[in-house]
Amino acid sequence: MRLPQLRTVRRGFAAPVVALLLGAVQSGEVAAQSSDPLPGPTPAIVTATTYRDVARAEFVGALGCASTLCHGGGPAPVSNQTVVVDGDQKRNAYTIWKGRDAHAKSWATLATERSARMAQAMGLGKAQDTTRCTECHAPMASIAPVRLSANVRAEEGISCENCHGPSKSWISAHTRLDLSHAQRVGLGMRDLDNLYNRANNCVACHQVLAPDLQKAGHPPLVFELDAQSVAQPKHWIDKGDFQGPQAWLVGQATALREMSWALNKRAESADYEREQWRGLLWTMQKVVGILGEFPKYENLTDVEFSPGNFIRVQEVSDNIAKEASRRAWDSGMTRKLMDGLCALEGDFRSSGESTPALQQRALRVTLGLSRAFTAFWAKDKERWAKSAEAMNQLFMANDARSDFNKTNFADKLAAFRNSLAYAGADEPPRKTAAR
Repeated sequence: MRLPQLRTVRRGFAAPVVALLLGAVQSGEVAAQSSDPLPGPTPAIVTATTYRDVARAEFVGALGCASTLCHGGGPAPVSNQTVVVDGDQKRNAYTIWKGRDAHAKSWATLATERSARMAQAMGLGKAQDTTRCTECHAPMASIAPVRLSANVRAEEGISCENCHGPSKSWISAHTRLDLSHAQRVGLGMRDLDNLYNRANNCVACHQVLAPDLQKAGHPPLVFELDAQSVAQPKHWIDKGDFQGPQAWLVGQATALREMSWALNKRAESADYEREQWRGLLWTMQKVVGILGEFPKYENLTDVEFSPGNFIRVQEVSDNIAKEASRRAWDSGMTRKLMDGLCALEGDFRSSGESTPALQQRALRVTLGLSRAFTAFWAKDKERWAKSAEAMNQLFMANDARSDFNKTNFADKLAAFRNSLAYAGADEPPRKTAAR
């Protein structure tokens, strides 16, 4: 028999979040999109009446992905360095996550002496037993038991379904090579090809840090979607040579949205958190000026800590994140971003801002330059070798172990800009696919 045609729903994002999106329906912008009908006969596919209620969907656990016939295998020898693709299947995705991804060890982090000292300082008891810690480090611990299969364990840390969504409704169907990506999403799988969705899935636990956690010794959080994805390492394959800088922009806009929400919500905030927000807003104002054709931060200031200012920054940032995720991205756009960030040298030399504020600006500018530059360097390391050396020096100018010096940073920024001339003329633009 043939099932009714499925319709894919693009779920927006509810900005006020304080934990990972654990299968809850993402509220906000909702736009129905037609997808191709499922091929038939398909008696194993769940019907449209059962897969939509994601808020009650059940989690199978990481073991559901671990079979050597699924994501725990791959051609011999099984690689835990590079994604092995067989047809449409990432054959060793689980192997990479389990062996090399820090998310698989996030539960174990709560058993360290440092975590114990932090929990004690906050009067929380054992770190592995309090939701203040497990909501990000072991999110399965916060899921209602009725939604968990017998194989699910909090010890999995940040596991497959915390990113891809509760899988009982789609785990069997998603292996079919004759299903389109839209059809898999229609069955309830989270659309992580969409960079806006991907950033929303990560930002709550990678950017917003409550002041009491910071005072207790939690490391500062700086969300950077592209570099942190690469560092995992990736157990997926991105589309296009220049999706990295695109992901950086989507992630920075998403981070600023979350920081604005958090600062507006709280009765108090730490100095470091406010300087982070100021530095990122300044950087995003510069970036949209460099790239153009993006929503502007008009009549907004990075020195006003008022509810109206925070709300407006939150709205504009969300719109930028959406727009950036939809754009086609190519080498020309990437070079425009890189050259524009380099041109900010004078902004640091002449600035009368405080050292903490300038350090936050320098950090965000350096991260942006790094992601733009890496997209070129990864394609031809010899051509961009001198610029790679200059990029390392730029990172050293941001070294948190030493006092930040704005003149030194400006000098290193100028040196990086000058090094780009050694690479010669850019190649013709090669676009990623617009979404």
